[in-house]
Parts: sequence; C-alpha cells; structure tokens
Amino acid sequence: MSGTLPQTAAKPADLRLAGLYEAIRSPGVRAISTDVFDTLVWRQVPEPVDAFPILGERLRSRGALADSLSVPAFAQLRRVAERRARAQRRARTEDTEVRLDEIYEQIPPWVLGWTAREDAMQLELDVERELLVPDLDVVACLAMARRAGKTIVAISDTYFSEPQMRELLDQPVLADAPLERIFTSSDHRKGKADGLLRVALHTLMLGADQMVHLGDNHAADIQPAEELGMTAFHFDRRPEPFATVADAEAPFLPPPAESAAAGTLVSGLTATRAKVLTRSQLAAVPTALQPFWKYGATVLGPLFTGFAEWVHEHCAGTGAVRVGCLMREGAFLGELLRRANPYLGRELEAVPLWLNRDLCLRASVADGSWQELERLLARRSAPTVGGLFSLLGVPISRMPEWTSHAGTSLEDPVVRHNVFAALSSDDRIGAEITHRSRALRERIAAYVDHVCGGEDGTLVLVDLGWGASIQGLLHRVLEQAGAPRATVGLYMVTHEAAAEQVAQGIEAHGFLGEYGFPEATVANVMRSPELLEQICMPPHGTQLDLGEDFEPRLADTDLPRLQLVEAEAVRKGVLAYQREWARYQTALPGRIPPLSGARHLLRPILLRSVIAPTQEEVGIFGGWHHDEGQGSTRTDAIVDPADAARLRYMTPDQARALPMSEMYWPFGAAALVDPHWATQMRLAAAGELSWEALGAPLETGPFRINATGVDVPVDSEIVAVPTRNRFGLSSARGTLRAPFVQEVHIRPAEHAAFIRMDWIRLRCHAQGEAEPIEVLFEGGSLARWRTSTAFVLSPGVYISYEGTGSLAFPMAAITRRVVFRVDVECAFAALAIPTVLPAGGRFGSLQEAEGAL
Repeated sequence: MSGTLPQTAAKPADLRLAGLYEAIRSPGVRAISTDVFDTLVWRQVPEPVDAFPILGERLRSRGALADSLSVPAFAQLRRVAERRARAQRRARTEDTEVRLDEIYEQIPPWVLGWTAREDAMQLELDVERELLVPDLDVVACLAMARRAGKTIVAISDTYFSEPQMRELLDQPVLADAPLERIFTSSDHRKGKADGLLRVALHTLMLGADQMVHLGDNHAADIQPAEELGMTAFHFDRRPEPFATVADAEAPFLPPPAESAAAGTLVSGLTATRAKVLTRSQLAAVPTALQPFWKYGATVLGPLFTGFAEWVHEHCAGTGAVRVGCLMREGAFLGELLRRANPYLGRELEAVPLWLNRDLCLRASVADGSWQELERLLARRSAPTVGGLFSLLGVPISRMPEWTSHAGTSLEDPVVRHNVFAALSSDDRIGAEITHRSRALRERIAAYVDHVCGGEDGTLVLVDLGWGASIQGLLHRVLEQAGAPRATVGLYMVTHEAAAEQVAQGIEAHGFLGEYGFPEATVANVMRSPELLEQICMPPHGTQLDLGEDFEPRLADTDLPRLQLVEAEAVRKGVLAYQREWARYQTALPGRIPPLSGARHLLRPILLRSVIAPTQEEVGIFGGWHHDEGQGSTRTDAIVDPADAARLRYMTPDQARALPMSEMYWPFGAAALVDPHWATQMRLAAAGELSWEALGAPLETGPFRINATGVDVPVDSEIVAVPTRNRFGLSSARGTLRAPFVQEVHIRPAEHAAFIRMDWIRLRCHAQGEAEPIEVLFEGGSLARWRTSTAFVLSPGVYISYEGTGSLAFPMAAITRRVVFRVDVECAFAALAIPTVLPAGGRFGSLQEAEGAL
C-alpha cells in the first residue's frame, strides 16, 4: 500500500478539508497552495529545534562532532547559530530570512570535528526527512486536485531551499500529489506574512481569486491570504477538546531532550490524537454521546492502542499464539488485540477467560481453615454473615444459631471470630465447603485446558491489572487441582502487590507501570482506577459461577442503562483512534515508531486523566457508578456531589489519602470544590509542588478522638495534626474500634483556641446491621454533644480553655445495638487564642469572648 493512495471519496474523511474539497470542484480555482510543515507533513518532534539533539546523536555516531561536546551542547550551538544568522541578516537588510548554509557558516569548523559543512547540512536534511510524516488526508485531497487539473504548489516559511525541500518531500506517498513549485522564504527572502504569497501568485500569473491556500497557522497562513483576497482554509492542528487536554498534560510530559532520546513520537502522537477528532465518523455519533467518544479517541485511545501493541510484541517474542482475556474487562481488551492483528501482521488469538477473583478464592479453599476463610473477606466492603454462607454454598439454615445475624456485617471482629470458629469446628460443614471447592477447582482446571486447547503450555493472561491477584489465585488453584501450569500475566499497570505474587511463582508484567514503579504514576493512578474499569465493562454484572459446560453464570448489572451506553461510546472512540493509528502504520510502514515503545509519553496521558481531569471530564464521568464486582451487586457514584462538602475542609494531600472505600475519585471531586484545588493537585502530582506545602499545620496542636466502652484498646486514640487549607478550613477523621463502643469523645485542640465545629459525621457499624448507621450533626444538632471545660458561644462555636475543652456523644442515642466500629469525621475551623483568659478562666459573656478574639 505504501506509495499509493486509494481514490478519494466525494466527501473528505477529515472534516477540516471540507472547504478545500468544495474549492477544488470550482472551475474558477486554478491552483491549490499548501503550507508544508504541520499541514502537508508533520515532524515527529514537538518543535523544529527538538530535531537538533537527534542530529547531534547522528553526528556523534558518524564521528562528525567534537569529542569535547555533548549532544545537548551541540543542540544549543545549532540554535544559537540560527539566531546569529538571522540577526546578521537583519543588520544588513530588512528581513531575517536565512538559508541553511548561512546558518552553518555560524558554526565553527571544530564543532563539527572539522567535517565539511556541506556533509553536516546533508545529515540535517537526512534527519529532517526521517522525521517527516505526510498527512494522508491532505495528500489525498491534493491528489484529487491534481486529477481535477489544478496546479499544486507549496509555500513555506523555512530556511530550506526549494531543492532541499524537494529532497525532504521525496517520499512514496507524496508522489500521488506532485508539487509544481515550492516557494520558500529563504529563497525569496520573504515570509508568507511579508509577501511570499504575492510572489507565488505573480509567478504563477494568477489572480487572488484563482488560488486557494491551506495552512495551520492563522497569522502566517490565513490572515495574509485573506488580505490578498484569497480564500484560505485553516487546518487546525489542536481542535477542542484536545487543545485543553494537551495543555493539562504539559506539566506531566518529559522534557523535549528526554523525549528525543527515548524516541521520536511526540508529534506523531499529537497529530493522530487531534486527527481522529476531525474524522467524519464523529458526525454519526449522537450529540449527547460525542464527549464520551472524544474522550475515548484522544485520551484513552493511545493508551489502549499501545497496550495492545505491547501484548502482541511480548507474545511474538515468546511464541505465544493465544491469550486469555480475563473477563469482564477482557471483552474489550480482546477486541483491541484482534483489531491490531492486520496492521501488525500477526495472528494472535484472543479468547475470553471466564474467571474472576471471587471464583478463584472459592476454589482455593483446601481445608476450610481460618486463614482461607479470612481471604474470602478481602474486598472493598465486607459481606454479611448470610453473604458468607452463600459464598461458601452452605445454607445458613444448617447453622440456625446464625440466622438472626444473617444481615450482620463481618466488619464486626467479634461476630467474624465466632462465625469462623463455628465454621472451622463443624466437620460436616467443613467437608461440604472443601468438597464444593475441590469440584470447582477441577472444573477450573478442565476449563483452562479447554481454553488452551488441551496443551500443557504457558497460559498467557491479559487484563487491566493492578495486583495480579486473579493470576496468583489461579496459579494456586491449578496446583491444588494437580494440574500446574505456568502463567504469564500482561497488564496495563501493576502495583507493588504484583511483586508479592511473582515471589510466589507467577510471571507478571506491566505496560505503563510495573510493581509500583514509576512510583509517581502508579501511586496516583492506583488511587482511582475505577473510571478505566468502568469504561471496559460490558453490559452485564459480575460472574457468579462457572457451569459444568464452562458457560459463565452472570449477575444482572445494576449500573444505569445510560452509563452503559456512554461507556460503549468511549470504547468506540478508543477503537476509532486505533483505526487512525493503524492507517498510518499501514500506509507508512516503519516511519512512525510503535506506541508500545512510547511509555514515556503514554504515562503522562494516563496520570493526567486521573489526577487532573478537565471540568468537562468530571461533568460527564462524575455521575457514573462503579460496581464492586467479586459477586457483589453494590454500586457507588464515582464522584458523589456530597463529597464536595467534605473535601472543602481538607487539604489536597488529605483528599488523596482518603481510602477508596470512602471516595472513588477525589481528584474528580476536587474539581467540583475549587478549580485552584485541581491545579494544586496536578502540580503536586507532577512534582512541581510538595503535597505537604498545600496546607499549613494548625497552631492549636493535636486533634484527639477516642472512645469509651467495653475492652477499648489502650492505643485506639486517634491523634491527628490538623492542617488549614486555602479556605482556612480543617478536617480531622479516623476510625475507632472496640468490642463495644459506648461513647465517642473529641478534644479538638491542645492549646487554648476558638473552635467553630461546622459538622461532625459518625458512621456507626453495629451488630445486626448490614450497612453502617450514618448520623450528621450540624447547626443546632451539635448541641446534642456534651461539652466539658468549653465555653459555648453558639451552637457549634466553642472556646477551649487551655486546650482541655472536649465534646462527647453516647452511641445509645443512635442505636441500641452493639456498636463495634465508629468512623468519625469532623469539619471545623480553629484559631489559637494568643491572650490570657480573664480571672477564673472564663468569659462572662459572648461580647467579652468576642472582644478577646
């Protein structure tokens, strides 16, 4: 296909060229002129000067660079040489348009190792030519114009001459649109804004209405053409929303020198991300779904396309021809792998693998021991007693003493201890549990043989990743079933838990993050991976079982129907990007490096998408729900608007530290609180600010929360050092645990202080309750808290005498059940009192207290 373009359709695939297509059909238009760089072709580096380090490396490899010079030093000398040549030109004439040979005259011979300047210039031309990628749609449009009998010319502001430009553009694909003339500013000593377009019209003996111009720069292309009376078409290289996204990604990108050293993909990635937004297929997407499609195309498209290439490369290197894609995300990942086959020239079979963590956990119960039962509870929210019995396949009626506790959460350590003791001591129940587990193990082993074609070879697993826990469990299950098999896991990202799994005998690899490294990327992405997970979700719930016929038994999904449709739109956008990338890989084989080698460019895209979402991204995804999976049908909002009230009292670092069980996407919620917050979090994640610098410790000393009750551990007190955020607000939170919590006590300051307690939230976990009882105290309801050695100015406003003031609340006022855990969160403002209290240590009136403050 290289060098030959198909006949162009009547309508352009790139909507930016619609006006030019119409102009080509006009009999009055005799010539088409095009800008060259960033229109007809684009470089695979962000700026022209970013090619100089690559040139320096090439000179070094040819022995044409002074030994004492580093590559960055040469790149700087090359930039200075151009500046000096332009300055000298301006000193002699009225313009700054210089030729390449005039630039090289400013480079002393010793810099080039006494190599002839002509040879160094030729090497620069060679590097430039290798970096140039023709825009396939522009070429197709110009080819159509050529067939229509139009004259095709190029007009460029450049230090290259016309012969040098023809050498640069001597590429197979560009042969379909031969240029009759190339007008350069260095040849005519005029830029497009200074008369070069007029020179072209005069040379071609055309009127302004007989030639139309295409260019990417409004100041250099559009405005000068329109001033001459020409029709000009803007070829926008950064359409929205890509421009906004690209600006947000900038702080996370590596320096240009590092990007050049790691591969020449920056502009290729930029061009294809922007280009997919201009495809005509977007017009077929319903308006309400277009933001989701665009997010998939510009943000996630490169990530998933690169991941698919990386999986292919790994399999090609090991000889694997089949991979098992772990469901549920595997449905989409498998489609990406299959669609990559044609342009990569491979035949990798991607099959769905119906196994999940819950299924493998149940199959791994070998003896019904306490430790094995404990592993079943490792999930976002602990199951109830009844849920555990159902998970084990044991009717709770078999142990009637527990039927009254069927709805009790196993968060309760006393209940959990007693249930495990009862299960592990009942031989009949234990035998049933282990029998069911053994049968499931054997079924899974047979299923794996079925998926692998009955071979004993390595099983390659593909999944989004994180801790490789399913792979580790499957490895154990197959060993227990007497059918051990080597497994290799290929994941988008893995955190440090995957290293523990590797230590137990598996092989696992991460594409954009491996075993928690690079730390800045993995730690922040792993804080909120839910959006990635939900985008990959098919329209069904979690897997509940695997049938004897190897067919999965699936739960119905509780996710909103609209969310499923929106997620499908995101996936279609991802596939649209993959198609666009594949188009360039096919038409220009070997020209653009694969995305599988662009980790240094893809990681910033992923990190930015999680930690610095745009307002639009928060708006379209914030209302989505995330289901827990693992057999659970529970869903929670990814961004709950109510969380904004909580975050308003925290610092960015405190928000980031919130557990996933309380808030899925604090970075998204932060955007609802204050746009400056989102900026601060982005800068901290990019390493430009320290997280600790985003808040100031309060002068009032530690904030203490403790409990009284039955067998309260002596070390259970929560001691927080609160910080003041940019709103002047503070937050303190923590969890109290005891067999029986009877009262909660809060001591908000260690030093004398003015305290305004805006609200206190208690989440009380009680026996017999599947969900915690949540109570919010604010305004007048704060008066229900008992105060001690604190002067009450108004409901929620106190003065703590010498830091001894405290608040207390009894659990019996909330529930008569036994409370075994209380999550406490306080939102407040505090100000230390830098004065001596009146005699007797009390204020006599509100006015006297206010006067002291």
